[in-house]
Amino acid sequence: MNALKSKKLEGPLEIVITVDDKFCCHLWVLLRSIVTSCQCEVNFHVIANSVNEDSKVKLKTAMELDGNLTFYDVDEQTRGRISALPLSASYLNRLDMVTYLRLLLAEILPDSIKRVLYLDCDMVALGDISELAHVEISEFLAAVVSDAKLSRQDYTATLGMHTNRYFNAGLMLINLEKWRSFNVAEKALQLLCSGKQYAYNDQDVLNILFQNKLLYLSSVYNFQTYDVGVSSLANNAKIVHFTTAEKPWHASSVHPFRQYYWKIRNQGPYKGEPEIYLDSHDKLLIAKLFDMADNNKSKVVICGAGHKGRRIFQKASVEETVPIKIIGFIDKQITSPYQGVPVKNSPKFFPGADYFVIASQAYTQEIYQTLIDGGVNQAKIISI
Repeated sequence: MNALKSKKLEGPLEIVITVDDKFCCHLWVLLRSIVTSCQCEVNFHVIANSVNEDSKVKLKTAMELDGNLTFYDVDEQTRGRISALPLSASYLNRLDMVTYLRLLLAEILPDSIKRVLYLDCDMVALGDISELAHVEISEFLAAVVSDAKLSRQDYTATLGMHTNRYFNAGLMLINLEKWRSFNVAEKALQLLCSGKQYAYNDQDVLNILFQNKLLYLSSVYNFQTYDVGVSSLANNAKIVHFTTAEKPWHASSVHPFRQYYWKIRNQGPYKGEPEIYLDSHDKLLIAKLFDMADNNKSKVVICGAGHKGRRIFQKASVEETVPIKIIGFIDKQITSPYQGVPVKNSPKFFPGADYFVIASQAYTQEIYQTLIDGGVNQAKIISI
């Protein structure tokens, strides 16, 4: 079912978020963005895993305009239930056990709370979301938004689901009474411990359990990175969700709402500058490139102008001890220059390059062959 039915409900908008200490700076941005734009009373419930007192004090400063904030510290027993749960290989650099705390919301929150809006930390509110307090969900486990990437694929078939609809679990307007009676936590934990590999971890499990028990909302309430090119959504987005590995706090980010994130963040105790983020594969590539660079200012071309290529560029650009100059990118889809550096579709545009760095994991062999076919000496190709 896909609708936004309204029924006037009493009480404030209850919002729950799970977080650990290292993500508190991003949570502050989310909290602040909501209290400055929401037109109704808001109660925030933060399920905190090893969050220190200093961080809690900072988070409370986001409430100076409005809103109530309650912390629920994760105890050892709760931590033990999720600490050994597996994470898929593609998310080892991006997620930890905190993602699984949302499975236990109904057990952690008091029974007096009948419905709650769950939000991921890597979000920011652009407008008033008070209408979510009045969405009628009495007949559903939750109200959700389709996943902008996976709903365009035949992904549900790989999970053995009987529907082609797949939602993004970063926003869930949860009917806690049904969640409790359906015993979501235990059913989800059983699936995760079954030995089956789930590419999207608990999000896959929740989609399996919730199929045909959901109300679908407009994507403006969970505007995801894969929807950036859809102007009708971008112009009306209520909540922006930075869903890919590249986040607005990364120096390499080109997300259209990254400046809004920093506008909010620099109003409070976490003001700062974008960071250079590298995953484990990036670090191996950078180490290999730096090791091969000579003392004559090696001219380097990065093969891939996506987030990995931009991360390599950022790191190479600030490293003063290694004589490297990035002279271009090669990409089949992206054509716009990045920070003044040209992006072309073939190595023939860079005849003077000393090295070609393959900034990809999934397409390493394909890019390697393209370079060889384009006349590049294999000794000049750097890959992992």
